[in-house]
Order: sequence, then structure tokens, then C-alpha cells
Amino acid sequence: MTLGALTNPPVIHKLAALSGAPSSPDNLVINVWKRFKVGMDLHRTSAFAAFCGHRLREMSRQTPRWARISACADIFLKLSAGREVPVKISGGHNQVYERKLLAERCRTRWIQGFSDWHTALLPAPMTAVANAVGYFSQLIKSKELGNEARAAFDVIPSNEASTVAAAPAGTWWRTWGPIFATYTYEDVANSRTTVYMRRNLLRMGSSHTIARCDGQGPKVTFTEGSNFLANRVRKVMGMNQGMTFKIFMDDKLVAVAEETSHGFESLTFREEDSGRSESSSVLKERHFHGLYDLWLVKNDEKSILPNYVASATTLLLAFHTINHDATSKGAASNESPNFLEKPPPTLAAGQVLDEQQESSSSVTGQATAVAQAAEQAFASVAQKAADGASAEIREELPDRRQQPEEKKADQEVGAVVTEQAVDVAP
Repeated sequence: MTLGALTNPPVIHKLAALSGAPSSPDNLVINVWKRFKVGMDLHRTSAFAAFCGHRLREMSRQTPRWARISACADIFLKLSAGREVPVKISGGHNQVYERKLLAERCRTRWIQGFSDWHTALLPAPMTAVANAVGYFSQLIKSKELGNEARAAFDVIPSNEASTVAAAPAGTWWRTWGPIFATYTYEDVANSRTTVYMRRNLLRMGSSHTIARCDGQGPKVTFTEGSNFLANRVRKVMGMNQGMTFKIFMDDKLVAVAEETSHGFESLTFREEDSGRSESSSVLKERHFHGLYDLWLVKNDEKSILPNYVASATTLLLAFHTINHDATSKGAASNESPNFLEKPPPTLAAGQVLDEQQESSSSVTGQATAVAQAAEQAFASVAQKAADGASAEIREELPDRRQQPEEKKADQEVGAVVTEQAVDVAP
């Protein structure tokens, strides 16, 4: 889009109507800049990224660049003005996505007065300010949503026995974006977005910010920081303790997180000063309900970290594990090896089920073939044994039968003996 196109009166009137500015180039530029400063916060950034991505995917490759820029600019101005954006998503269905559906409700005014946060179901000293999930919880992969732009993990309360203790308490949503993905935690009881997580740009290695939507509590930063090079060295050398991350609460380093790269996938959170274990998470099961991954997240009651920090960071490792499995099976992937940057897999749950059914059918067919071969071998051996016995009997029968000459000689001998016996008798 050229400067001449921007200064074209019809274009100025259109943009001014969307932005709420008077119809003049100077006022338009000033107002758009103000909208940009106000609008580029969490909820509008995530909504703009998702909507712009959808709109670009609808366009063909032959679409001019200025048309692509104009489409995304139109979406941005509508979001800034508080308007709805119609988006055509995969599957051919026309839907209207309001801003509140993509992290718009992650704002203070939506959470004011919302102090439950499941505290009635959890033991003391759980407080609404510090936590959004329980001390024990399970992250379970949800079914495929039919929309590549979104993926989810359900958060289910657990207990010390590592079993399911209640119905799901919330859901972690992963919303696609052209620059970075946005993660939001939605409360099931009230259907409100209460926690968000997003990537920090212009950082060496992986860096994410985790915070509550109501602004209470600390802003947590989960980052590699100065461990960037050491993490790469450990990965190349194949060490058991793979990557190490630093956890900041506001601007203070309070804990570190250590990832296990071999054996059981896990994360261990330790306090920076004392080295005491704060929280931990481990991949407990790969086939929950026959299909889904199940992660167990445990938080210590004396932990200085909010419970949702362990849940959020485990979510990143969970998506990395699924994507790594899809890549090892031959799925196309051009992403970085860093697990905090990898998108969710594109392998559908139905495909996994079909593979398991095909494998089961193959094993059943092999077992049937082996049984038939054994039955044929047994019948052959029995037939050979029967044939051998018949041959032996046939061989013995001629020896036991007397020939005609021998029978005649025996009769003659018997007659002579009888005559002699008669002569000798008085």
C-alpha cells in the first residue's frame, strides 16, 4: 500500500470511520498511533494475531501484498474500535469471533469480584490471590477441535494417590498467532479467562510471561536467560538433566526449573536460595482413555510459586512432547528444537486410533495363521504315524499265515503219527 493510496479521500474516510478520527490525514495518523499504543496489549494482540492469520490463510498466493496489509490493518482498526471481526475458519463455516473469545476477557473489569478460584475445594492456606489451580492437578490433552489454530489441555483436580479427584476445573487454551502463540486458562465453573501466558519477544532463547488477568499477584517470567548456551551444550552431549530455566517473580529471581530429557519427561522446580523442591510435574500416562497424554502436577504447600506457574510451564513441555512424537513418526516439522517454541501436533486422535486398530488386526491375523499351521502339522504327523502302523501290520501278516505246502506236510505227518499210534495200541 503506497502513501498515495493512504491519502486517497475514499480511503481516508473509511479509515477515519473505523478509527473514530476526523477525515483528515493528520488527525488520522495521530488517532491511529493512539489506537496502536492502547490496542497493542495482551488481549488485542492475541486477537489481532489470530484474526490476521485466519484472513491471510483465506487469501490465495496470488493476492497482492498491499491487499494482505490492508486486510490486517482493517482487522486491527476494528479491534481498536471495539467492533466484531467476521472470520471464516477451516471447515467452511462462517462464524463471528468476538474479541472476548480470544483472551479479550483477560482484563481486570471482567474479573472484578471474582474471588472464588476454586478455593472452597482446596485446603488452607490456599488464597485467591496466589492460585488458580489446586496443589495436585492433572493436565490431559483434549480432543482435536477441528481447528488447527486452537488446541487445549484440560486441568483435572487430583490427590496424593495421583488419581482423578473431580471433574475438570479449567482448560488451558493455545491460540495460534503469526508471531507467537497465546495461552489462556479458562475457568470451567464461571467460564472466565483467569490466567494468561505469552512469549516475550527479543529475548535470547525461550522466555514467557505468566500472570493473572485481574492484575493481582506477581508477574512471573519463565526464561532461559544466561542458561542458553549451557542448555545447548547439555543437549548436544545427551545429559540426563537437559534444560534449566530461571523463574522471576516481578524482577526477583526466586526459583529454577530443571527439565529431564531422558527417561520420564518431567520438570522439577527448586528454590533459588535453599535448593528446596517447590513443585514438580511428570508425564504419567501416554494413553489416558486409550489416546491422550496425562501429566501429573504437584505443588508443595510451602511453595513460594503460585500453583498456576507449574501448570503453565508443564503445558509448554506437554505440547513439545506431543510434537516430538509426531516428528519421530514422520510428520513434517520445520520448527526449532526448543520445546518452548514448538506448536501443537497435527496428528489427529482418530488417526492414532486407526493405527492401533490396524496393529491389533495384524496381530490377530498372525495368531490365526500360526494356529492353522500348527493344526496342519499335527494332522500330517498323525497321518504319517497311521500309515507307518498299517505298513508294519501288513509286513507281519504273511509271516503268521501258513503256506499250502507247509499245511499239506503237516497233515501227512499227522496221519503217520495217527497210524503208528493205532498199531501200538493193544
